[in-house]
Amino acid sequence: MRCSPAIALWLQSTRPAGLVAELLSFARFGHLEHINVNKRNSMKKQIGVVTLAALLCGGVQMQAADDSTRPTIKPVERAVAALRAEETKFEAGKSTLFNVCQVAKDLRAVELQASVNTAERIAAHKRHIALVRDLKEQTDKRTEKGVVSSLDGKLVSQELQEAEAELQRAQEKK
Repeated sequence: MRCSPAIALWLQSTRPAGLVAELLSFARFGHLEHINVNKRNSMKKQIGVVTLAALLCGGVQMQAADDSTRPTIKPVERAVAALRAEETKFEAGKSTLFNVCQVAKDLRAVELQASVNTAERIAAHKRHIALVRDLKEQTDKRTEKGVVSSLDGKLVSQELQEAEAELQRAQEKK
């Protein structure tokens, strides 16, 4: 597992002179401590040096990540969480209605990608329509109170029309 002197020399000559980043922290690469890595190099280049050194010296063992140690989050769950976060930001006045509508569309797109049959696709469209209708009701109430402009109401109305048209197309494909 020892690196040949030629490879070590090549690695040293391809890196600009500068501060020595000792690779002693990596137990397998202790014998490469003389390689210079310039501090001004980007992190990407520095990682490249370590990776190349590891590959050339045979010090890397490729193994798959253990799925049991890494929590899996489904794309639909991420999209739902993003929508909830965007709605919360909107209610706090830190986001716009346009952003909420965009994230809702993204959620619908993820649900459509995850669906396996026509019934699931239609259900995704119906959920999206229900969500946009709720947004429209909230926007209408806020418009009456004078909190938001009537332009926001028009935006949500347009989104609702588009969502209903998408549902109609999905039902026709059945």
